[in-house]
Amino acid sequence: MPMITTFLNPSRNLYIPVKISSALFIFPIFHYIYLAIVIFMDIETPIAILVNDKTVIYGKDAENLWKMGFYGEIREEVLTLLPVETLYLVENGKIRVCLSKDRFLSFNELLHYFLKYDPEVWIKYIIYSDLRRKGYIVKSGFGGISFRVYEKGAEVGKSPANIIVYGVIEGKPIGLNELKEIVSTAKSLKKEMVLAIVNGQCEVAYYKVSEVFT
Repeated sequence: MPMITTFLNPSRNLYIPVKISSALFIFPIFHYIYLAIVIFMDIETPIAILVNDKTVIYGKDAENLWKMGFYGEIREEVLTLLPVETLYLVENGKIRVCLSKDRFLSFNELLHYFLKYDPEVWIKYIIYSDLRRKGYIVKSGFGGISFRVYEKGAEVGKSPANIIVYGVIEGKPIGLNELKEIVSTAKSLKKEMVLAIVNGQCEVAYYKVSEVFT
């Protein structure tokens, strides 16, 4: 059966998302036009463009953000960010998300927009931002696993992610079979399994999970 032990300390509180009453109208087809507008506006903060459930950044800004913290996935000077990465960078003033030539989206507007694609994005964001603030490099997970986490100081592409994180809400039941399956996946990949539990105050507690045979 799985054995759980404490991993990290709880995080600071994060604010609760506010629902935006006005609808957001996103036109990804015009992202090149937006890029031209951004260049014309001569804004120093990197500008991201919404493309469905992700955002993209072009050119040197893309390379700089990748080098700064291995955010997103980069290919030929185009950086693609996941919703949690976009939210984190917006909250910390590292990027701005452009809707039109004179309209940028706030954190809450972006959160409301991303919730349409993923109802659990807020919980994922709480965990993602907490791990980032603790100095870890965090990348997307797979097969129901929330995130892959690299040790502090690791370099993506040269060092493997040695931790996988499964996020849950405090009080929400987790099936034993589901937990055993996730632990087995971690074991087969030779990764450390960590359970991240988010409470009602948006604090995160982390627990190492290992499989014990009796």
